[in-house]
Amino acid sequence: MNRPTRLTSEVRENLVAYLDGELEEESAQDVDSLLTHNETARHEVEVLARTWELLDLLPATKASSDFTEKTITNIRIDAQPKFTPWLTLAQQKLRQAVPWVASGILVIAAAVVGFLATHEWVPDPSRKMLSELPLIEDYDQYVEVESIQFLKELRASGLFDVGPNGGPAPGANALPAGNSGDRRAN
Repeated sequence: MNRPTRLTSEVRENLVAYLDGELEEESAQDVDSLLTHNETARHEVEVLARTWELLDLLPATKASSDFTEKTITNIRIDAQPKFTPWLTLAQQKLRQAVPWVASGILVIAAAVVGFLATHEWVPDPSRKMLSELPLIEDYDQYVEVESIQFLKELRASGLFDVGPNGGPAPGANALPAGNSGDRRAN
């Protein structure tokens, strides 16, 4: 059994034009040739012919006198360019931009909170070392001091106090009492 072939939309349009008598001579001959060889095309022409006959049986209605005028008026109205006031356009753009701006603000706020959380609230071991940097820089000198008592005497003597002009403070002793120049003499 031969499988029926499908008709393309172009062939269907040609069949409708053939029934209406709108085809040129050459195209009409092509459709005649198609109808003699293709059963699907013949069936389609029969269906279209019956449809036209049924349409002819329907009662014809007459359009009202103002139908044409209304139709043309509607076409003119639709064809006119529609201008939207600039304020409405600005409101539309603002409505479109608000979600983007809000999400941008949320991202920035999250970044700031994240930075502060890691920078301020999480302890950084290097901060303690930075606060004790002067002590660390002079560590070699402090290691050589064998007794805390000697350091206390140096402080009490005022030997390292600074005066108003950057020199030693007035009344500062050269060495703590009871010590000669060598601190290891003890």
